[in-house]
Amino acid sequence: MKKYTLIGTGKYINVDDYSKKDYFVYQIKALKDFSDVKAGDLGGYVASEDNLSQEGNCWIYDDAMVIHDACLTGDAIAKDKAVIRDKAIVSQHATIAKNAVIQDKANVSKSAIVTDDATIQGHATIDTHGVITGNAFIADYAGIYGQASVKNASVYDYARICKEATILDDAHVYGRANVYDKAIVKGDTDVSGNAEIVGNATISSNQDYIVFKNNWSSGRYFTYTHSNAMWKVGCFYGTGSELIKKAYRDSELSGKNYEAYVNLVKNLLLPPKKKYELVEDDTINFNGRKLFRIRALIDLPLVKPGELGGYIESENNLSQEDTCWVYGDAMVIDDAKVTDNAQVMHHATIQDQAIVSGNAKITNHAIIKDQAYISGNASVGQNATISRQARVDQRASVNGYAKVTDQALVTNHASVNGTARIEQEAVIEDHAFVTGNAMVNGKAHIKEQAILNGAVFVKNNARVSGGAQLSGNVTVYDGALVSGCVILKGNEAIRNHAVVAKPTDIFHTTINDRSITYTKNNDNWHTKIFDGSTKEFLASAKTAEQKRLYKLLIALAKEGTTQC
Repeated sequence: MKKYTLIGTGKYINVDDYSKKDYFVYQIKALKDFSDVKAGDLGGYVASEDNLSQEGNCWIYDDAMVIHDACLTGDAIAKDKAVIRDKAIVSQHATIAKNAVIQDKANVSKSAIVTDDATIQGHATIDTHGVITGNAFIADYAGIYGQASVKNASVYDYARICKEATILDDAHVYGRANVYDKAIVKGDTDVSGNAEIVGNATISSNQDYIVFKNNWSSGRYFTYTHSNAMWKVGCFYGTGSELIKKAYRDSELSGKNYEAYVNLVKNLLLPPKKKYELVEDDTINFNGRKLFRIRALIDLPLVKPGELGGYIESENNLSQEDTCWVYGDAMVIDDAKVTDNAQVMHHATIQDQAIVSGNAKITNHAIIKDQAYISGNASVGQNATISRQARVDQRASVNGYAKVTDQALVTNHASVNGTARIEQEAVIEDHAFVTGNAMVNGKAHIKEQAILNGAVFVKNNARVSGGAQLSGNVTVYDGALVSGCVILKGNEAIRNHAVVAKPTDIFHTTINDRSITYTKNNDNWHTKIFDGSTKEFLASAKTAEQKRLYKLLIALAKEGTTQC
């Protein structure tokens, strides 16, 4: 006698959001009592009687369904909107529940449980007492056996999870990796390749294990797990010393090779030795912060063990790696960091969220603050200040009382000295030299060995390049370009996108302390009170004498005279 029948004429029903299509299914109705099912009970849905065996206690409950060529047999059950489809097989005492999906040619059997939105697909196998929960994803030819469990994690390719192993918390196990016994893989971690995670090992980061291949003989894979300091090599499982002993019993050569690998891994995973310590009884107070002097613990290029250095607030300020160092009375505080091979000395201060890296040198009372970044082979000294996301790198130098701020950049052998100010995304590069009390701002660009000295002011997207030399009170602004062998050393004002590439491109004179500048390519006359074309300049004359003078100036400018 059949245990169930199909009722009604069937209906179309959406399986899930994955398929994006409706399927024609029939609801099932029990014809006799079995297990916890009573005759007359309604069950879930099938496409045909081929989806649910008429034998055993297998049953589809609630809104669960088995469609396509999938099959539910033995004493297996599907419930809570679970979906079994394609050519998947669920058999014996398996349970599929709570929106779980079994698809493709996946096989779930024995007493396995798949629930809580988990997906099993490809040719994956879930066997024995395996438990797959959460948003777990099992695919390809992966296998879950024994009492293994996977929760909110992914297992795919040819990976195997066996015995009482646990995979959880976004971990990925793939390749031909094996995880078994009571091993745990968790967190944002990848276990892949031919890794074998066994015993009571716990893997919570990619640094917790090492896999390598024996290339000198058998070609077998070695797996070392840091949490329990154990080795898995072929059929061997044990400590490093046990592995070495076993190898020596095989041959002298094997023993030496195995010993070398064990020692290599031991050294790789040893916590790095600190290069310095905080001296608890040598502290200072700076702006309400307690700073500790540092003491070297290892040899550094310029520091010997036991030598004292400068002051830091915590070990977060100075990397324990590489050769970076803080000397004398220099200080690194707040969230500032010194890394790589950078050197901070001579009362310099690194503070706020500033970073000093590479081979940079900070000396002589310099201040690096806010989110400034000093890197490469840059140097900053002599009371200079770098601040507000400004950068100095690539062998550039900033000295004197110069200030670089507001996302400005000094790079590629450029030099800023004196009391110069580089601001507002300005760029100084390519061996350019800025000194005196020059000011560069407003995205201006100084490059190609250009020299700025004195009270020069370059702003508003202006450019100075090609070896041009500016001194005195020269101003360059409004997109103007000064380049080439041009030397300006007065009160010239270059503006309005003017181009000055040779001496004859500009005419300048001073009359009665009134500076007058003419730039030819844009036909622009500029004084303190006037700015306009030649025609407008002539028209601005207020007297016959003034008009005569203006005509003379115009004639001189057209003749190419640069100074008067």
